Amino acid sequence: MRKGPFDEQVATALPILEAATTTVDQFFQQWDILLTPVLRAPVYKIGMRDQTKFPFKELQDITSDYVAYTALHNICATTAMSVPLNWDADGLPIGSQFAARMGAEATLLALAYELEEARPWVTKRPPLFVT
Repeated sequence: MRKGPFDEQVATALPILEAATTTVDQFFQQWDILLTPVLRAPVYKIGMRDQTKFPFKELQDITSDYVAYTALHNICATTAMSVPLNWDADGLPIGSQFAARMGAEATLLALAYELEEARPWVTKRPPLFVT
């Protein structure tokens, strides 16, 4: 089999990803739910991450930092959901991320039901324009 240009990077990354998955699995042996923000900062205005204003690597670093909480669950295949429990001064939703062990969708759906009963969001809509 022919080796591709990224084989060495994948070989280096796999043990790190497997260790992260093991650590997350161990965490969820003790805890049912992990609560984090969805994003590291409030929603940014259109153009703030304009790819013509930043070199690719810098934009990649900015974006990775901005969505740092969600990446872990994508990598480790844990179950996670975002729910809009708060809104900023402009009426934009602020997501709260809840994560659970792999395969625990029923736990998160039950929690989402309880959260929506306590703090309904189904009728909330962000404004069309924010200045």
